[in-house]
Amino acid sequence: MSGSLKLKSLHKVLYALPAGILSLPTIPVFILLPSYYAETMGLGLAVVGSAFLGLRLLDVISDPILGWISDLIPSKYGKRKLPIAIGGLIGAPALIMIFTPSPDAGVEYLIL
Repeated sequence: MSGSLKLKSLHKVLYALPAGILSLPTIPVFILLPSYYAETMGLGLAVVGSAFLGLRLLDVISDPILGWISDLIPSKYGKRKLPIAIGGLIGAPALIMIFTPSPDAGVEYLIL
């Protein structure tokens, strides 16, 4: 393998570590939430699955746009610090709200 760089196992683990940490709050969302909203909230699996699919398709569009916007942030703040802080301020209450819906919450609440 001339010309290629062999990564040590430690480097691979360190490279993947942020993705693992970021996935921790989303694992319960994708495993527990569909059945909760389908059975307990009475939405049905097809509706919940369609909502999740639509939101993932929205991610395909919004993620590159938000990445481009974060590239425009002046470096004196750090290119990623401000977007991560804003995302945390939005994401933490959103996770609490999605796991504690009101009894009359519908698919609009799930999507929002």
